[in-house]
Amino acid sequence: MASGTTTFEQFVRYVNDLAGLERIFRLLQSIVQIGIAYPSTIHLVDPLILLIIPVQSSVTTLNRAVLLVLQQRIDLARRYLRVFRFLDTFQQAQRLFHQHVVTSPPPPGTSLTKAPNPTPASEESSGTPYTPSSQRRARTEEWLDLLGRSFNGMYLLVETSTIVDYMQVDGLHVWGAEGKIVVNAEAQRFWLFTLVCGVLAGIVRISRLLAAEDETPRESTNMTTGDDDAGEPTEKGSSGRPRGKEEEEEERQRHKSKTLKRLVRGVVTNAIDIVLPAVVIGWLHVGPGVVALAMFATTLSTSVDIWKRCGREITGRK
Repeated sequence: MASGTTTFEQFVRYVNDLAGLERIFRLLQSIVQIGIAYPSTIHLVDPLILLIIPVQSSVTTLNRAVLLVLQQRIDLARRYLRVFRFLDTFQQAQRLFHQHVVTSPPPPGTSLTKAPNPTPASEESSGTPYTPSSQRRARTEEWLDLLGRSFNGMYLLVETSTIVDYMQVDGLHVWGAEGKIVVNAEAQRFWLFTLVCGVLAGIVRISRLLAAEDETPRESTNMTTGDDDAGEPTEKGSSGRPRGKEEEEEERQRHKSKTLKRLVRGVVTNAIDIVLPAVVIGWLHVGPGVVALAMFATTLSTSVDIWKRCGREITGRK
């Protein structure tokens, strides 16, 4: 019962979270688009529709027309939820800039020198000179995160500028009927750049995570804790190492596996999401059914992180 209550509380938190609510509308929109792309799926709910709403004309034609209008209304609702999100995204980009560019500390084991002309080995300090080239590789993913947030902010800002036009109120518009399509395509272009940065940043982090295991120093089997403990037997695990070290290694491997799965899921999700803006701007040509299925899959994937975050917030309040 306690577990069910916790799940219900987490669900309540999720549906009242702005990001969670937007994911719910996105999931509904993807389902509607699947129904539009594959008319045969509409017949699966025909009996239920006939029980709720009596119709006089063709059920298939009417349902498709209703789904088209419903898809537009859900898309507009999602735009309302994102109308001021560009402010938060630009703020996040600013924080990343100050954290990793303006006030970024030098890598561990480096000296704060400007690396002048080559110095003889006898005159070199023990630390490695701190130069932009020596730090560039270590900050690749941070730069990609910064670019991604900036592109995402531009996407949301440009999209917000079209919300009045998508309301479809007679006599009220900003860009006009044709202009809103062009501006929306440019917004989708910024979103595509955001997703590409996300994919590249994820790949860099995965490569670093895998490389970190290869560079893990091996422990010396001859190491002792001190003269007083010399000659005393140490309790060891099945691998021949002390139990404390073994448990620590297992915990580290579990954490690494969990992080790796999260990064891989993020890369795959962003890569699949690229289909959506690429189709809008004409860089990719696939059917509307593929777009709807991609939208459905990525919505479920991205909803997992929001669901977990809501659970952590509930746990933190107790």
